[in-house]
Amino acid sequence: VVIEGQGDFTGLPGVLETRRENGVWHLALSIGASPQDVLQAVAARENVKVERFEIAEPSLDDIFVTVVQGEACPEPCPEHSRRGSRRSGNREETHA
Repeated sequence: VVIEGQGDFTGLPGVLETRRENGVWHLALSIGASPQDVLQAVAARENVKVERFEIAEPSLDDIFVTVVQGEACPEPCPEHSRRGSRRSGNREETHA
């Protein structure tokens, strides 16, 4: 989730990581967390003004850092979109 606005966007339920870059907040949601639940939690806070709320895919950099740190891949990510499949050589195998 990407948020532009004024106020404190840290410590929200269902959010694993919150970071601010160039005035924009980037929130990594835990598996099963809903962006709508995050929006409701933000809206319930006093002294918070939301100028933009966007549901965003994790960047390749975010996925790389997560994998290198040994954490679960943030949802949705390319690996989770191919559940049950595995690449073998030049062909893809699907297992039930």
